Amino acid sequence: MSNPKKLHPIAALLTFFKELKSLILPVVFVIFIGNGERNSFWDYFPIVAIGMVVLYVLISGIVKWLRFTYRLEENEFKIEYGLFVKKKRYIPIERIQSLNVSEGLLHRMFGLVKITVETAGAGAESESEAELTAITKEEAQALQQLINQEKKRKAPVDVTDDLLEKVKANGEEDVVYQAQLSELLLLAATSGGSVWSFRRYSLFYPSFKISFPMRRFLKKLHILSKWEPSLLHSLFFWLYLPPGLFQLE
Repeated sequence: MSNPKKLHPIAALLTFFKELKSLILPVVFVIFIGNGERNSFWDYFPIVAIGMVVLYVLISGIVKWLRFTYRLEENEFKIEYGLFVKKKRYIPIERIQSLNVSEGLLHRMFGLVKITVETAGAGAESESEAELTAITKEEAQALQQLINQEKKRKAPVDVTDDLLEKVKANGEEDVVYQAQLSELLLLAATSGGSVWSFRRYSLFYPSFKISFPMRRFLKKLHILSKWEPSLLHSLFFWLYLPPGLFQLE
């Protein structure tokens, strides 16, 4: 809805009736409180003046209708209006809380509705941000749908359980290598402190024997060499260091 749209022509008549309410008391006063004798032009002048004011109110209602436009553009609800000076009011979509729909007698006769735009931060007794005095019901529904779509597009995306299930269903994560418990124990046993401890026991207790499955050990080393060659090099480096090289005594 980037193209400016106008209200229904009945909006001009509604504006006229709204402004005419303030003229009821002066009209009644002039018609019924006069002296009853009108022999000159000045005796009819109050009635002529009231007629001119009513005509002005009618013309101003038509001009206001012609100059009033509304549209949705760049995430904003834009309204331009004014009788002599054109005013602009831009309302961000995220600030719009609701569109209140109401119908008057003329609205029902022509199948129209009145839209009141309520925004966040507006008090209960304060005036609404904007009013569309007369538009068709189809236009009101289309406007509501466009605002809801724009709000959903701007809202942050929440990761739901359904989305996670879809991700899991599309494919599981690829495992490059998963170390087993025996391999982790082998790494712990061949760390620097453990190797030095075994070598100390072998030096001071020649009769101490360790039963070590050499073939399985070499197989594990072959797997580790594919996984991380630098780890294998470090392992042999620590194995062949002298036992007392890093002793502080």
